[in-house]
Amino acid sequence: MNATVPVLEVRDLHVRFMVQHGGSPTPLKAVDGVSFSLQPGRTLALVGESGCGKSTLAYAVMGMIQPQAGEVLLEGRTVALDGRAARLAMAREMALVFQDPASALNPKLGIAHSIAEPMLIQGWPADRRRARVEELMRRVGLSADLAERTPDALSGGQKQRVVIARALALSPKVLVLD
Repeated sequence: MNATVPVLEVRDLHVRFMVQHGGSPTPLKAVDGVSFSLQPGRTLALVGESGCGKSTLAYAVMGMIQPQAGEVLLEGRTVALDGRAARLAMAREMALVFQDPASALNPKLGIAHSIAEPMLIQGWPADRRRARVEELMRRVGLSADLAERTPDALSGGQKQRVVIARALALSPKVLVLD
């Protein structure tokens, strides 16, 4: 990959929501013309007050919210998320670490299963998933004896490490931290 081509580029992104205001629907500008580029191996931080649109921007970049205008490019290619195949391909390229780990984890699943879920969706064989989960748990500082525990048996910090491990599972090129 050419180092001059951004790994992620956002061009003039706009996200609006319709809200009830005074009895009639009114557009709320959640993201209004945001542009940035991220070079490979670099970190980009967006700082702003609560409610300014940082999470909405992250969800729009990830394709979880449909922007009304603008473009998201990954290594110079427009990110298109229409259809299952496109979403599966994007999942190998970009991953999101949710702000609230408790709500990002299925309370009925053991954490090893939660970490393995992206690999399962991508069709990895069981032995490869198991080895990768063990590696990721070590990498984020979770002991192997936690593998079968459900999220309710973990501290907040441990839950956060689980969602980080899950985001790293497919070795994405871009990691978005909400």
